[in-house]
Amino acid sequence: MILLLLFITNIFFPIASAGTETISIESFVNAIDNYIEEQKFTEALELCNEAISNDPEFTQGYIKRAEVNFWSGNISEARTDIDKAIELDPELPEIYDLLGKISVYSGNLAEAELNFNKAIQLDPLFTKAYYNRGVLYKSLSKYEDAIRDFSKAIEIKPDHFKSFVNRALIYMDTGKYDEAEQDFKTLLQLDPNEPEIYYNLGTLYLEKEKFDEALVELDKAISLQPEYYAAYINRGSALQDKGEYEKAFKDYEKAIKINDGLPMAHYNIAQIYLFQRKEYQKAIEEFSKVIKLYPEHTDAYRLRAQAYEALQKYDKALDDYKKIITMNPSDSDAYYCRGQIYDEKGKMDLAISDYTKATSTNVDDPEVYNTFGWALHRVKRYDEALKQYNLAISKNPKWSEPYKNRGLVYRIKKNFSKAIQDMTKAIELTSENDPELKNYLAMLYQFRADIFRDKGDLKSAKRDYKKSLQLWPDLIASKEGLASVERTQKTSEYTKKLEKTPNNAKMYFERAELLEQEEKFEEAISDLTKAIQMDPQNTQYLFKRGEIYFRQSIDNEKALNDFNKTLEIDPKHYDATVERGILYLNSKNGGTKARVDFEQAIKLKPDIVLPYQLYAESFRENGDWDNAIKSYTRAIQKFPKDASLYAGRALMYLKRGDFELSIKDYDKAIELDPDEKYYKQQREKAVKMREERKKK
Repeated sequence: MILLLLFITNIFFPIASAGTETISIESFVNAIDNYIEEQKFTEALELCNEAISNDPEFTQGYIKRAEVNFWSGNISEARTDIDKAIELDPELPEIYDLLGKISVYSGNLAEAELNFNKAIQLDPLFTKAYYNRGVLYKSLSKYEDAIRDFSKAIEIKPDHFKSFVNRALIYMDTGKYDEAEQDFKTLLQLDPNEPEIYYNLGTLYLEKEKFDEALVELDKAISLQPEYYAAYINRGSALQDKGEYEKAFKDYEKAIKINDGLPMAHYNIAQIYLFQRKEYQKAIEEFSKVIKLYPEHTDAYRLRAQAYEALQKYDKALDDYKKIITMNPSDSDAYYCRGQIYDEKGKMDLAISDYTKATSTNVDDPEVYNTFGWALHRVKRYDEALKQYNLAISKNPKWSEPYKNRGLVYRIKKNFSKAIQDMTKAIELTSENDPELKNYLAMLYQFRADIFRDKGDLKSAKRDYKKSLQLWPDLIASKEGLASVERTQKTSEYTKKLEKTPNNAKMYFERAELLEQEEKFEEAISDLTKAIQMDPQNTQYLFKRGEIYFRQSIDNEKALNDFNKTLEIDPKHYDATVERGILYLNSKNGGTKARVDFEQAIKLKPDIVLPYQLYAESFRENGDWDNAIKSYTRAIQKFPKDASLYAGRALMYLKRGDFELSIKDYDKAIELDPDEKYYKQQREKAVKMREERKKK
């Protein structure tokens, strides 16, 4: 969040009399000072003119008139009077102090320093010259010189309020919080009713993250000055840092009510909308107000882009990141965030281009390099990905993610030893005692198990899969991996047994099933062929081979031969009947043959819904909506609780243009299966088509 720091304006305050003149001169000086403080410049000039008219050699008259002209902006007249004062008395330090202020106003800072030096040279105890020179040094960021002058002014005049203020602010700006705190406390002793001091002390505590102490001081500032909007903003910041977001929100609202032109208050409110309330549209509105008040506020654009992203308004987010980049072409974060949007949208060339620019400035954030590496990884630019993962690791050697990702690349490159080494490192860096990391750790064990399996170390793979499932019992990848290892081990056992008993058809069949599950289809077909050669009448072997031929799109003709052979041997083979029907359905002009098989399947197993569905779909594929509807109706009468049947018939009604009946069936499908989004989408489509017909 942004803290509003209030700095007392670098004003050169009017000097007092040196104290060596008569009472009447002192009264004259005090009168002019009062007029200046009240900005009654006309009255002040009249009094100065009268004094000079009465005594043309009255040096203080020229000095004070020069000062009046200075404060009223008449610099040339002020310089004329200064020249006259120097002519009358060139040794008066007040002349050079005022001349220093005029030089500052004119932008001639080197000349100003010389004049302040001259004033101090003439009077080494001239408090205000030290103060004014300190203010000059402060404006030039010469903080040590400024502190020295403010300290000297305090040494001469221990209650010099403005020197304490400016010294405290420098201490605060330079991180010397203890010294600043001491000066603010001294100021409170000098004036316990000055709200700005409580405000600045509260801001100091806020910087030190002493939020409770900050609240105490900011409360006092507000009690002394109820319309102190800056104090409301910083009190809101303290509350926000304490997690008291609603109280903070009210303080920001109060500040805005006092002064609506405060970008900081709108910015902090917008953050609460964005991060705590998740009210993204309101966050956008507040960030937009910030940008209107302060068009160069890059962070407002940045966070507004995040709000747009949360609403999936990616084009608007991209516009904001583009604006940031236009204002600051070296803003690596804007490139990175824009790259992530392109990445999410699958525009990998643009994403990689932005990631390249994001990393060109040697950023310290390892996440940037890791994300860049992952993008390169996904487009198979593995060597470049490795380089980015290496950079991520160099930025944070104790972060597990880039080790994990680098290990995955090494696995692809079949460098299993390095892959295992990286995955082991990732596991070591991830605490098993952190509940939030438990599932992540389970995945790391699963990844390492995958690598062991690829390497052929099935024992280690099995151990890691089991460890993974201990941490996350429902991790499907580990369940499948463990099953795969066990299948591989069992396949090896079958292989050894077949070497001893090569004529065992059943053993070939069982090994073929394992090979099929491992997606080694050609090897499975080879084993099934051997089993069939040994036992040509075995329908189990024939059907399985036909199923692999068909399901894996290897050879439909061979599949059909196997299904036919199966049904010749066993005409009541349900699975072969259904599979052959599906094969016919997928072939050209095969609908009639398909329906024969599906009708047979219904007779064989009348309580299974699948052949009823397939029978109806055989008409649907030919555009015969009426017969499809009749077939779905028959199925619904048999299975009235099956949502998919109503959805199927609804689609046929939709194709036929019967929108009311279609909507009615979709309603029933949704009633039976309310979680199926497709049914709802199709119903909306039917409603839309009905409304379009009405318009015609």
